[in-house]
Amino acid sequence: MTTGSLFIAVDVGNSSLGIGCYRLEPLAGVLPEPVWQNRFLYAQLESPGGWEDIASRLGEAPAAWFVASVNRPRAAWLTETIRQARPADTIHLVRSEDLGIQVSVPEPQKVGIDRLAAAAAVNQLRSAERPAIVIDSGSAVTIDLVNADGCFCGGAIFPGHRMAASSLARQTDLLPEVKIPPSPPVLGESTGQAIASGVYWGTLGAVLEIVRRLRAQYGADAELFLTGGGIAWRDELPGEVTCRPNLVLAGIALAADHLLGQTRRDDG
Repeated sequence: MTTGSLFIAVDVGNSSLGIGCYRLEPLAGVLPEPVWQNRFLYAQLESPGGWEDIASRLGEAPAAWFVASVNRPRAAWLTETIRQARPADTIHLVRSEDLGIQVSVPEPQKVGIDRLAAAAAVNQLRSAERPAIVIDSGSAVTIDLVNADGCFCGGAIFPGHRMAASSLARQTDLLPEVKIPPSPPVLGESTGQAIASGVYWGTLGAVLEIVRRLRAQYGADAELFLTGGGIAWRDELPGEVTCRPNLVLAGIALAADHLLGQTRRDDG
């Protein structure tokens, strides 16, 4: 694998793309710290000049890209874009086995790579003797359990705010599509306000109930980790909560650091 002085971690989601740039150097802490990171809606990247900011930050030296994707068409588009714009760069599609986390579900190959990457990052942060619950809110909300042994055990998936609001508008005649603000009034005085209340507080209610049941069944001392859009719920959740906006990128970067370390050892 040919690399320059940087590597790039990419989280290809359904509605947006997260990207983090890291230096090829030993980890200074429990998680890699990016030189820079950002999240883009696809419309931003597909517009004229959408890649200019990214290209200017990378410079001309070859870089290695590590891409974890839950959207195959978007991943194919990204791969082709990189190959055309930066032909000297290398691209690695991150697999579950690259993440170094044990997966205890009947079909581990079908678990979303974003969920496993976030769990791998949490394994570096949680107390060794305690399980962890990882809450990630994007197009969908995922709530996953990592047990005290560091094993990914599964979890729950349900629609996020944008998906729920869009579904209401598409599958009814008179309900409008509403942008969901943080902490809307619980009593909606218009149809739009009522939808905002139902989607926001209903989603949070589902989060609270799933967390309660996971703790009841798998350990009342389970630590809570929030990432993605779920950070807005920090003050609504019980007890101590660790907020890390980019756990998925951190997990991808951990896998990249491990793979690049193997390459350096092999080359040496």
